[in-house]
Amino acid sequence: MIAQYENKIMSSMLLYLDNQICSKGEAYTNLTDHPIYPIDSNSEVYHSSNLTTYDFHLYALPFKQIIIDESITSANICKGVTIDGSYSTPQNNPVNDPLNCILHHKGQFLFTESQASNTLTVTCAVKDFNIYISSKFEEDLLTKTNYQLNPSVNQTLAGLSDQTETFPAIFLKNMGGENQALSIGSRNHNVITRVRAVVMADSAFNLDAVCNILKNTKEDELSILEPNNLPFNSIGGYTGVIYDYSIESAAATEKATIWNVSVTRLNPNSSGLKNLHAEVHSAFVDFEVHGIGKNT
Repeated sequence: MIAQYENKIMSSMLLYLDNQICSKGEAYTNLTDHPIYPIDSNSEVYHSSNLTTYDFHLYALPFKQIIIDESITSANICKGVTIDGSYSTPQNNPVNDPLNCILHHKGQFLFTESQASNTLTVTCAVKDFNIYISSKFEEDLLTKTNYQLNPSVNQTLAGLSDQTETFPAIFLKNMGGENQALSIGSRNHNVITRVRAVVMADSAFNLDAVCNILKNTKEDELSILEPNNLPFNSIGGYTGVIYDYSIESAAATEKATIWNVSVTRLNPNSSGLKNLHAEVHSAFVDFEVHGIGKNT
């Protein structure tokens, strides 16, 4: 199945909101020479674009998401790993290069051979808010998401696995929508997509700040980005090709509009949220996105 308009809207919303939060809110922490750790299930299989199977060795930060967007100019963009003092950048050649790619959305690093005898560190910017697309129920997101360690606090750390979801985070859910005819007999329609952001913050201050940024996107233009045009490999990994949201957005030929945004603060004492983590400050932010589509 190839990507349809709804798929592109959701992925474009994720990239747009991530850029807004990181740029306008400076919502990240810069780290220098931070260790990365092997993941317990260290042998993972991925398929390259030519369907060749490789057995990769996974190493990870104790934080889920780091910044790759080069338009966030004051952030430490992670482009490689320091291995025993020598800097190595990703090369999309699993045969000859140990570091294959960086999964910024997972805080993971894929190697073609074990680095157990080496010291690995990275310089990066850890996001204050991880951002995901999810189909889970809101209550499950609010009560079953783990707290992310603060990168400024000294603790016993380990790499995070794929199955671990952490907050502070924003989970985007497609809440449906409809097509409205623009005129009688026209094949063009106003395509309305409703997107809900489930926001989970670790303080009232951060919740107010991020909700303010999201609320201010009302009437903004949303560039519809083509997944195949983004400079990532088939598993979303960075392989050395620059990603800059401002450049990708400007090059997009299809646009939509964030028509309306509403914010609902959640009361942790309300029914259904009794099991909410004590440090969660949460809200729903609902977006109404309008675009032009055809009834084919």
